[in-house]
This record gives sequence, C-alpha cells and structure tokens, in this order.
Amino acid sequence: MSAQNGSDMSNPALPHFTAHEKWRLDWVTDSDIVDITTGDQSGTYRLYQNDHQDVTGLRAIRIPSGGLYSKYWLSYRTAWRRPNRNSDNDFLLNGILFNWSGSGGGTSTLLDMTPYSDEGSKGSGSTARDNSDKWDAPLIIGRTYTDSESNVSVTPIARGGTGPDEYIDVHIHLATGTEVSLLTENDACTATVPDSQTATGTDWTALDFDDSAWPFSGLLGVGYDTNSNYLPYLGVDVRSSMRNNSESCYIRVPFAINGGLDLADISALKLRMRYDDGFVAYLNGVKIAEDNAPGFPEWDSGATGNRRDSLAEDYQEFIVDLGLEALVPGENVLAIHGLNNGSGSSDFLIQPKLSAVLERGANHPPTVSLTANTLAVPVG
Repeated sequence: MSAQNGSDMSNPALPHFTAHEKWRLDWVTDSDIVDITTGDQSGTYRLYQNDHQDVTGLRAIRIPSGGLYSKYWLSYRTAWRRPNRNSDNDFLLNGILFNWSGSGGGTSTLLDMTPYSDEGSKGSGSTARDNSDKWDAPLIIGRTYTDSESNVSVTPIARGGTGPDEYIDVHIHLATGTEVSLLTENDACTATVPDSQTATGTDWTALDFDDSAWPFSGLLGVGYDTNSNYLPYLGVDVRSSMRNNSESCYIRVPFAINGGLDLADISALKLRMRYDDGFVAYLNGVKIAEDNAPGFPEWDSGATGNRRDSLAEDYQEFIVDLGLEALVPGENVLAIHGLNNGSGSSDFLIQPKLSAVLERGANHPPTVSLTANTLAVPVG
C-alpha cells in the first residue's frame, strides 16, 4: 500500500476535498460521521456520497488506526465522472477511499489500495486517465483491506441508489476490545466449608481435583445473609456450615473454552467479583487475584478486613493476566477461597464473573456475500 497527498484527488473546480478536510472546515459535521471504536459496532454500514450537497445520510466513517489520534477516514466519492470528465472513474464509482490522519490530526494522506498497478495509465489522448496511481486508489467492491495491528477489516460489498441517494454498503469488522464471557454470575458451582481433614494446601484449586464429595452445589453466588441484602445474589447458601463455625469457604466453578475461541486471540482476562469480605482466586491452580487476604491463607483463615455491604453488592474488576498461561482448551476451573471477617458475621458473599478480551490476532477477515450486478462498470 502506498500513500499520496489526497487534497488534489480531482480537478480543483470540482468538490475535491477529502472527508477529513471537509470535517476540519466544518463542511462535514460529526452528525454526518460514524465512529467505529468497539467490536460490538462491527457490521455493515451504508456510506453515501461525500461530494453531493443534497446527501442526508452517512458521509464518512472513522476507525482507529493505532495512535491516540490516528484514524482511518472512509468515504465514497462520485464527482469524477462524466460529464465532469471525459470518462468515468470506475474505481471511484465502485469503491471507497481510505484517508489516514496521523497523530497530529491536522492533515490526512490518501492510501492507495492497489499500489504499483498500471490501471491508471489506460487510455490515450482526450480519454487518458490522469493522476495515474490515484485513479485506482479506492478499495473496490469485493476486496478486503485488513490492518492486523489495529485489528480492523473493511470490505465494500454492494453499490446502489441514484442521485443524492447513491451509496456503497461497507462491512467493517473491528476486533479491538471485544470482550467474551467465559463464566457468568449464575454458572454452576460446588462449595465446601473446609476443616482440618479437607485437602491441604491448594490441591483443591487444581483442574483435576475431585470435588464430587463436597456438600454444596448449585448456581452462583455462594454465601449467606441473616438479613436480606444478599439474597438476590445467592444460589448456594452455606450458612448452616459456616456461620459461627468458620471464616473460610472453598468454591469451584468449572467453565469451558470451546472450539470457537482461539486461546491465541485472548490478550487479557478480567475477573469481576462481588465479595464480602475477602477472597483468593485461582485459575487451574494458578493464583490470579486476591483482596483482604492473608499472605498464606490456611483452611481456617479469615479476611484481613471488613468490607461494607454497599461495596460488596457492586462488582469490582481485577485484570488477571496471570491466568493467560493457565488457560487450556476445553475444561477449566476457577477456584475461589472465600474469606469472611469473623465466623459470627451476619453475612458472606462470593459471586464471580470471568471474561476474555480479544485484541491480538483476533481480527480475521469477515466472510461477506456480494450482491449480483452491483458494479456499474466491471472492474478488473
């Protein structure tokens, strides 16, 4: 891909400014533009002509391209056509322009989607195509541009409409920041209130540990409340074994990494916890997070501090990248040593959620279906 100055894309007598330049001049406003910044915005967008004064739809799309201020600007231009020119520009009419604004944000550069091609040199005399390399700069229908660093893929898929309603449909796939749930707050779990005869150390946190003899099972969360504050969050009530007896509770929550998720695509893990009063969390036996916990928790350890109910009811997020190397395809287990501050406490709560953030290498070009006969002129 090569780069060229985009401001002289066509005859100066025609509306030749790029979408980025028009935006800087307030000829195009933010209401004419859509910003694609998160994975859940991936989809197909209808992009109308940037250079027709009567357009009321979307005139430009902005997508992050690396730095804090770096953006791709996508636009559709139709001014370079007959009768304004001796011949139509088949590429402009059937593709979208990419302009890139760097970290300074003040200027933009036209990106050539067919670098070193000779498409622009066709014709002679009055029908010669000038600005040869710029002539075929657009990304035309059916071709995909992928930026693996920014995790974005763009594919124009169809063209339609006439006059101010002329448009190109563009499929955009952005993987950056996509978050996938691995374990929900209502998943199945097992639990036990340990004693001196229970598995010693952290053996019980391992993936292959047999918890079939544990007395409690059900859906998250785990705990008890002599009042009613935590009752909406409780699926497993351990009050009968824990209150006035122990400050500790062991919890295991199995979950699966299925074939639709590649471990190589996961760049971060997020553990979100409702907890009263403390905990230590393990992923397949590897400690990944803790709060209000002693340095070396034993089977009868308690929390090192009290946590207010108002805080415990809100999820607190922990980035647990220590667990990235512990994840395996197929079955996994999140094990939590729940800690209460005093065995006589009136309440106790552990309710986790675990999610994966897909950023590195997660941007695979989308599969798109082209609409038949969408090209006004066949483009080679």
